[in-house]
Amino acid sequence: MPKRITEGKSPWLAERHYHWHPPSGPPRLVTLCLGPPHQTGGDWACRVNVTGLEVESDQLVHGMDALQALELGIEFLALTLTRSKEHRAGRITLFDVPLTQPKPVRKARKK
Repeated sequence: MPKRITEGKSPWLAERHYHWHPPSGPPRLVTLCLGPPHQTGGDWACRVNVTGLEVESDQLVHGMDALQALELGIEFLALTLTRSKEHRAGRITLFDVPLTQPKPVRKARKK
């Protein structure tokens, strides 16, 4: 049987790591993951996974094509994070910047 291209690699198309700073104790890792789109019968789906929040999730998000499945997966992850009690308390950071502040922008490198 031939090896799958993803064998030995992450099953995720993209993932991002945040930190939740609880009122007491050390920071906790919050991870959002988006899987690649795949056909499921007549539509497409992406697996989404959220860990490190009080309410965690691991499910499929469906769209009418691959692009819509990706768009809805990204929207699901963003809403799950921003609607969490941890985010509403202002205690989640990305690159050491609270998410209540503008997101840091990395400058593009000149070629």
